[in-house]
Amino acid sequence: MNGFLNWRTFGVLWLGGLGILMVLLSVGSELYTEAAPRGILDHQSAGTAARIDEIQKSWAAIGKLSFAKYAMAADLVFIGLYSLGGVLGGWLVWSEARSSSLRRVGALSVAAYLLFGLLDYGETLSQFAQLLAETGNDSLAAIAANLQPPKFVAFAVSIIAMPTALIWRAWENRRQSVA
Repeated sequence: MNGFLNWRTFGVLWLGGLGILMVLLSVGSELYTEAAPRGILDHQSAGTAARIDEIQKSWAAIGKLSFAKYAMAADLVFIGLYSLGGVLGGWLVWSEARSSSLRRVGALSVAAYLLFGLLDYGETLSQFAQLLAETGNDSLAAIAANLQPPKFVAFAVSIIAMPTALIWRAWENRRQSVA
């Protein structure tokens, strides 16, 4: 395949997204405070404007409010790369699969990455708006808190489905070339 829909593009997007995630995880402790011992995860699950304000004030007190804004902007880039790469990879697996079972895993990947992207963008944009405004908003805090659990489920499915699909695809291809 040429153009955008190819394995190279998948690799750049998906692995680029995972790379950004690794960086975010490695610097996440910069946002650990007494008010937010889990850092950004506490901001995601805050649920109320008052709790958001408490967390953001704790970050401002340690001089990390700007850092939090940059980290959340990087999170938005991660979501786009990882989700788009995963949807593309799942579609490529689905379209090239030799077995109906692998087709289903490819379709599962597409669905998981699409759902993860939508949920995580909803959550993170809700957070980012509050962070940029430097004040909490009950509605946005509730949206982020309610999207977090299903987002984690979609992420768990996606992070298992894609490697499974890639390994299965390689096995099918090797088996086909030997036969």
